[in-house]
Amino acid sequence: MVGVLEVRHLTMVYPGRARGREKEGHRALSDVSFEARAGEVFGILGPNGAGKTTLMKILANLIIPTSGEVLIAGRRLHPRAQARWVGLSTGEDRSFYYRLSGWQNLEFFGSLRSLGRARLRQRIEWCLEAVGLEGASHVKFMKYSTGMRKRLNIARALLHDPPILLLDEPTASLDPVSARRVRDLIRDLKGQGKTILMATHNLAEAESACDRVGILSSGRLLAVGTPQGLRAMAAGRSVWLRPAERLDALAEAELLALPGVRQVRRWDSQVILDTGEVRATLDGLVRWAAQGHSLCDIRVVEPALEDVFLRLVAEAASEPAGPSHPAGQKGVRA
Repeated sequence: MVGVLEVRHLTMVYPGRARGREKEGHRALSDVSFEARAGEVFGILGPNGAGKTTLMKILANLIIPTSGEVLIAGRRLHPRAQARWVGLSTGEDRSFYYRLSGWQNLEFFGSLRSLGRARLRQRIEWCLEAVGLEGASHVKFMKYSTGMRKRLNIARALLHDPPILLLDEPTASLDPVSARRVRDLIRDLKGQGKTILMATHNLAEAESACDRVGILSSGRLLAVGTPQGLRAMAAGRSVWLRPAERLDALAEAELLALPGVRQVRRWDSQVILDTGEVRATLDGLVRWAAQGHSLCDIRVVEPALEDVFLRLVAEAASEPAGPSHPAGQKGVRA
């Protein structure tokens, strides 16, 4: 089934010049393809400079890609029609009018959406309450804190009640209470069946809030999958030991020889066994301990999304630039 939002082979190259001579421009996106479904929070996870904001601006029709296309509900829409489907919240506040209040700003931007007076008032009230700014609606924008400006940006994206929301770092610069409120709002909007794309470099947020995640690095989409599926791509689980006494070289060699163990590492007073066969390793460890080795603690540690993210980004940095092949194309499926 075609998703509500489908991205096909997006490439974005910004032109560049050097002392009057043409030079190769900056390639912000390279052959990026994925789809985001109705009622899904799809995370775009990547380091600074990965191309997340460029992707969001293309999806919002603010910039035109060098090549590729964006389909909404299976169709390539006219820019005016696409604007009705999509709401964008960025981390920038330069587009707001500093001498107007939060309410007046939303009133102005809502009028550009051709919302009727009664409908616009209703939507402004709902959006301000949704982001927790109902008590500051008549405060001038110039007096808003960074977090308040971020929340007003989200309110503006919600004004015309779009089916697709593009949220660029939605909880950045927010205090814990405001960040929790925004995450709760995202959960409610998902329950309404909206398609939500959330760009972030916050691994914990991506893991907890997103149904699926696309890992973007240097403009290339490296993998797409659920957080659980992506974690499964890690090198494997680890068995952490806390020996009762310091292990000598012979004991470490015995641990390395256990079934499934690929590497033995030390972390403070603990010993880490990297293994691809946890059950076999644990069985061997029981036999090893029965030979007179005392252990104070033993536990199995699951890989984190951070492990996969760092590995994929490091591998991509060492490879020549090329087209993206995430899950759903030729590459990693999770």
